[in-house]
Amino acid sequence: MSLPASAVARPTGLPVQALSDGVLWLAVFSGGFVFYEPSPHELIFAAAIPVWFLSGLRLPKSIGPLVWLLLLYVAGGMLAMTQSYDFRLTNQPIFVAVTAFLAVTAFFYASLVAQRPDAVRIVISAYIAAAIGTSLLGMIGYFGLTPNGLFTLYDRAAGGFKDPNVFGPFLVFPFVILVRRILTEPLRRLPKNGGLALVILFGIFLSFSRAAWGLTVVSTGAMALFLFINERRSSVRARYIALSVSGLIALAVMLAGVLSLPAVQKLYVQRAQIVQDYDAGHLGRFERHIIGFNLMLEHPLGLGYAEFGKLLGEDEHDIWLKSLTTYGWLGFIAFLALTVSTILVGFPLCFRSGPMQGVVQVAYVVFVGHILVATVIDIDHWRHIYLLLGLIWGTRALNMRRTADLVRPPKPASGAGYREVLIAAVRP
Repeated sequence: MSLPASAVARPTGLPVQALSDGVLWLAVFSGGFVFYEPSPHELIFAAAIPVWFLSGLRLPKSIGPLVWLLLLYVAGGMLAMTQSYDFRLTNQPIFVAVTAFLAVTAFFYASLVAQRPDAVRIVISAYIAAAIGTSLLGMIGYFGLTPNGLFTLYDRAAGGFKDPNVFGPFLVFPFVILVRRILTEPLRRLPKNGGLALVILFGIFLSFSRAAWGLTVVSTGAMALFLFINERRSSVRARYIALSVSGLIALAVMLAGVLSLPAVQKLYVQRAQIVQDYDAGHLGRFERHIIGFNLMLEHPLGLGYAEFGKLLGEDEHDIWLKSLTTYGWLGFIAFLALTVSTILVGFPLCFRSGPMQGVVQVAYVVFVGHILVATVIDIDHWRHIYLLLGLIWGTRALNMRRTADLVRPPKPASGAGYREVLIAAVRP
């Protein structure tokens, strides 16, 4: 694939492109290991982004909505920070700074897709490697092979994260990518893709995150539906059905084996309940949501980071309430507009053929799934959310650029008039 002129590395005397590819892989990989903030992910990306801009990367104009809405979101957080009782006690500046930096990573991913779509393979490779690595950490911790419950929380696998409820959803995107490969790639690659998918799926299961479980089922099903709708050949559709049925049988066998372990079975029965005591009890999750939304009618600028938890004893655990309390009404409106616009611009991309169709289909269904589960969990600092945003908006920018290249009339040759050029452009 030939690169646009703007994406060609400038002569600097250094192998800028090779360096930028390596730093990009490492930066994406580090997203699977977030024990504290700012994490190594932010530190490595701080090096990766300048290197890539040295190689000619530029922000396309067509991602303007993504840029402006995320900037408004961050601005809302800065305003809400001023409402905090004592911002030094709750790390307000650091929290908002991390939000701002994650927004920059979304801009970077979108620009990367728009100008270097071939580099997406580096992103996917690093993400799958991170998912495998953090899944293995979760398994090691869950089965007691580490001291002091390392890589676990509340007897649930947490992998390279502080919280199992972040660990599980992080694994869904690479899992669905691998399932799509199983369905579409030659059968000789089935053992590799299937093996990697099973490792990640086991990590999702051991997180015992209801959100991750539901997200996995919804995203995988929606991806398979997109595949089936876009395919017109009956033989290929039959292949999809056969592989899907085989996969479900393998999944049932795996679950039966895992649930035969008494400790796993006990925790599974407990976590499989849709509503837990801390959801519906006095001052539980749902009651706190009602109190919080009423409270925010009196605080249009927000409360600041972690202030809601101080008032009611627990954090918001709802992205819409979190947007209101931590980013104010400005942040809430910006995030709502970003969510709606991403869903609207992303849907047509799932049916448009091209090199990014498979990736954007998975990114889209996983993003929409995250928005659904975000009603019971905060996702504003989940690194992979900004990756999904970048993939969707970057694909839109890529398609718009290619469309413009097709309809743009050729430049007139020396001495040729525009009338002759236009006639040549429309002539069959």
